[in-house]
Amino acid sequence: VRKARERWRRIGSVPRKESKALERDFRRTMDRLEEHLGGERERELTRRQALVARMEELANASDLHAASREVKEAQRNWKPSVQARRRVEQELWQKFHTACDAIFQRLRDERDAADAELQANLERKTALCQELAGLLDKGELAYADLAKRFAKAAGEWSEVGPLPRNKGRDLEACFKQLKDRLQELRQQESRAAAAAQVTGMRQRASLCARLEMAALEGSQAEDERRALLQESRQQWQQLAPIDSSQLQPLEQRFERAEQALQGDDEARQALLRELPENLNRGLDLCLRMEVEAGIESPEEFAQARMQFQVSRLSDAFHHRLEEARSGEDRLHGLQQEWFLIGLAPKEAREMLERRFQRVMDALAAEAEAAGSTPAAETRG
Repeated sequence: VRKARERWRRIGSVPRKESKALERDFRRTMDRLEEHLGGERERELTRRQALVARMEELANASDLHAASREVKEAQRNWKPSVQARRRVEQELWQKFHTACDAIFQRLRDERDAADAELQANLERKTALCQELAGLLDKGELAYADLAKRFAKAAGEWSEVGPLPRNKGRDLEACFKQLKDRLQELRQQESRAAAAAQVTGMRQRASLCARLEMAALEGSQAEDERRALLQESRQQWQQLAPIDSSQLQPLEQRFERAEQALQGDDEARQALLRELPENLNRGLDLCLRMEVEAGIESPEEFAQARMQFQVSRLSDAFHHRLEEARSGEDRLHGLQQEWFLIGLAPKEAREMLERRFQRVMDALAAEAEAAGSTPAAETRG
């Protein structure tokens, strides 16, 4: 109707005697058309006023995503089949547009807040990774202190909310890598502690053997024995501490060796009686270490080795327990056993030491190939 009126006004002039009749006919036609469209215009006006009211109501909706979907649907349905007067139409559209914008602004604000939270979470986890990496790189803290900080960091890590898309995987990988480095440090400290333990036992066992051999030979003069005892005691006192479970039997051995060297015949006879038993223990342990290290045993012990392996496999429960420990742990345990064995007969000592040293050499070569340092100690 509006367009028809506009087109009518743009038509040029007509003869005066026809113009009044044409103008009258046009107005009558428009009036009839307006009367026909009036009902539809009112219905469309009422419908869109309801849409405006609904949009204003949605401005306070709790579910903004559902509200935004409803707004978009209202926008698609806004166009009327019959428009109202221009002023009414403009006022109605302005209200609708303002109500829709209010909802979209709340949605933008919510998204901005969510993005800010995601960024804050990203920065928090990044800071945790940087802090832990710095602690590991400095190397100033022992494993126990680092483990406490890592445990606290793991709790903080789990409390941090979601991250921006495509960022979480890289940070999780970074955190896992740091935990792997911590475990490597634990293993390094464990190896160092085991090496120190073995070294301390070797040094003490060497002092014990020195006194025992002197006591059994009995060829030293009194002043030589006193000097040897004094020197050995001083060296013993200067040694680094070791676990009490390993120290006690070595202390007992050292005290008995002192007694034997000082002329205690009972202590000396005890040393002599234990020589065969110590030999058997040494042979058994050499065999076990050779199997554990994966090196061949001397030909004369091939049958004994086969019997040991068969018995080991037949004891399935014990075998499973042994397999649960790392090879390095098992070898450290065997080394510690070695230094708790007493003095062997003189004619067998060189053979036992040679076999033991072969195992240590094999371990050293394997560790060097793997890029680490073994706790390989000779008996001395």
